[in-house]
Amino acid sequence: MRVIATSAIATGLLTYQLYPHLFPNRIRPKHMTGFPIMQETMASFKEICQKLDIDHSDKVKVYVDKSLTAGNLGNSWLPNGAILSLPCTIYFKTVNDVIYSRITFGNQKIEREDLLKSFITSANCNNFQMAHELSHLKLNDFIPRSIVMPTFYIIASGVYSLCNKFFLGSTLLRGLSKAAVIAVAIGCFVATNSYIIYRQEYRADHTAASIDPTYLIGGIELMHKYLDWENKFNKNGPSKPFLTVMLKRLSHPPVERRLQRLLDMQEQRAIADSKN
Repeated sequence: MRVIATSAIATGLLTYQLYPHLFPNRIRPKHMTGFPIMQETMASFKEICQKLDIDHSDKVKVYVDKSLTAGNLGNSWLPNGAILSLPCTIYFKTVNDVIYSRITFGNQKIEREDLLKSFITSANCNNFQMAHELSHLKLNDFIPRSIVMPTFYIIASGVYSLCNKFFLGSTLLRGLSKAAVIAVAIGCFVATNSYIIYRQEYRADHTAASIDPTYLIGGIELMHKYLDWENKFNKNGPSKPFLTVMLKRLSHPPVERRLQRLLDMQEQRAIADSKN
């Protein structure tokens, strides 16, 4: 009975993780905007797909998201294809574009001119974002992320059940051992999940920046904008709870590290060019 229950819960966790990728079109309407996809954006998309050698790129649907960051769901080899969501900032050319979009950061309405200008991104920056997300699709990065939670649950459940066998005569030891198993399992899950996410994000940055020197410049610009947004909104808005900050750090690598890696890459490329 325990094995059946464990298997059922593990399958449920796996389904929960995979569902957005298996049925991306059901997620899309909740976040999409009414912005049309411009021809130049699609031209860049097709060019990046060709450079990254993405199979069946016609099954990757592109749309503009309400978010300030790009994202991806699914994969081109899946029956329902994939989705590449682009941030609404890709269509901001002037301050008026930002104002008319009625964009907000959390619950904060953007009114200051310096904040409005910070949401205008260059073509290099937009290309880097597309290449970053498409590299995730190319390498099937959703699969490792999806199997971590159910895998650790199965392992933890197995060890947890053994506590009843080895500490049958002592209620105290049995309780302490179970608490220890839960704590270790959660710690190992968080550490492993963060490691996978960090590795995938750094690799996607490197892949995108390697396509062309202009993409590298765009990546550096994007990281500076992320830092700019964080600094300005943290300064002018309410402070975030410690737990919120920690969860963000665990689920995404710090922008400072991503920026430094791209700057190191730019320096290495400059040194290589000077020797040639």
